[in-house]
Amino acid sequence: MSIGTVLFFLTSAIISFHIPKTWEGSLQIVLQNKYESSMKTNSLNSTLGFLNRNSVDDTKTQIGILESPSILMPIFEFVKKEKEKKGLDTTQWFFKDWSDNYLKISLEKNTKILNISYQDTDKEIILPTLDLISKTYQSYSGLLKKENLQSTILYLDKQIEDYQKKNKLSQKKLVEYSIQNALEIPETDDKDKMGNPQYLKSRAELVNSQKLVSEQILSLENLKDKDEILKYISVISRNLGNSGLKGIVSNVEIAHRSLEDKSVFYKENDLQKEKELLEKKILNLKKETQEALLAKKMTIANKLSSISRSLEKIIRQRELALNAKLELKTIERLQSDRRKFALEESKLLPPWDLITRPTLSENPIR
Repeated sequence: MSIGTVLFFLTSAIISFHIPKTWEGSLQIVLQNKYESSMKTNSLNSTLGFLNRNSVDDTKTQIGILESPSILMPIFEFVKKEKEKKGLDTTQWFFKDWSDNYLKISLEKNTKILNISYQDTDKEIILPTLDLISKTYQSYSGLLKKENLQSTILYLDKQIEDYQKKNKLSQKKLVEYSIQNALEIPETDDKDKMGNPQYLKSRAELVNSQKLVSEQILSLENLKDKDEILKYISVISRNLGNSGLKGIVSNVEIAHRSLEDKSVFYKENDLQKEKELLEKKILNLKKETQEALLAKKMTIANKLSSISRSLEKIIRQRELALNAKLELKTIERLQSDRRKFALEESKLLPPWDLITRPTLSENPIR
């Protein structure tokens, strides 16, 4: 072996002996959306969509938090102090250089497992540094989650307060409108009690009556035979509710029967004047009956108009009652959501689990 070769190996050994060895420690964290999954279970996302935007349980958000100076700057300061205790000058140390060169954070593909590794030439500082990273992240993420829950509860409190004020005004409008229009004040929790269905029945009956009166007017107008006219009027006058007309009908019927009786004993010429007088009475009766039918038709029309106005009032009352009812339902839902969020806050869980404790490599990595 030549002297040059020996010198080369000796030089290499000396250099190798003086170059500090680099050690590496690591830990794994599995990111779990415990908070988010519980919210889905409680079906709160449908009520508060903004939670999905603000949740810190999003995997990318958690990684961003873990890599941020908010988490790593205290770690960096800890490492510097430990180095200074051992006589190292850290005045030229910079956070970005340190985090880029000594710390590695990566997400395993298609998983929520986060690999964190820390390298240092000081073997003794690696495990305490990793422990501090895990504790700092746990404390920071728990604080963010608590703040998020508290802001959500405050939001719900404000919504409940606003809807309670709205509902108070809605109830007031409903009561005032019901009193002004002489309507029974409905229960806002029972839609079947809103309004009076008797109005609908009355309207149907009046429509049928109006149709019948129109048919009677037309039938009477088409009748020409005096005897047929009298018979028809005798039948329909019973339901007209006109006592004066009934009296006239009765008198004409008596005159008609009297003429029939006389026709047995007298010649037709002898009864001509009485016959003409009866015909005149029947025509006058027809006219008065037509007027009575028209009056009844007008009365029915007025009643229908009144009922229509009443129905409009009832419909408006229903709208007011329904609005108040929906507001009460919203208040109940918001109060239920608030209780669930308060429960979530009381049993707050960290969004991650440590699946491996910090470990140190048995051998230097270089």
